[in-house]
Amino acid sequence: MSGTGVLEESVQKMLPRVPVPLQEATSRLVNRDPTARPTAQLLQLIKYFIDPAVNALKFLDVVNMKDTSQKSHFYKNTLMEAMPLIPRKLWWQNVWPMLQAEISNGEVLAAVLQPVITLIQEASPSEYESIMAPTMK
Repeated sequence: MSGTGVLEESVQKMLPRVPVPLQEATSRLVNRDPTARPTAQLLQLIKYFIDPAVNALKFLDVVNMKDTSQKSHFYKNTLMEAMPLIPRKLWWQNVWPMLQAEISNGEVLAAVLQPVITLIQEASPSEYESIMAPTMK
């Protein structure tokens, strides 16, 4: 058996142990033809490697450039799913300031209220009193 055959056979035996979202990329990564291998840019786009918390925080950076429906979807779904994964410190540094700014935007107010209520429920008494209460008046 040639070297290529051994490699292909080994990859086929190993693939069932690789997470399904990575199987295609794994088989392409070991291709003898370097032009058939995925680039680093393509690898980082595989959903398996995407961190929901990081994606949510990145979206917050550009949320002002999004339309109302994109914002509403983000606040109701993406942010709500990512909140438990986002470190508390970033809730107050990144998430709360953006929510606070959006509260006055009537078009997305209903969507923004969900994460705001979550923050209120999860905030310690001192976090609520020092961070949220002064700006909610």
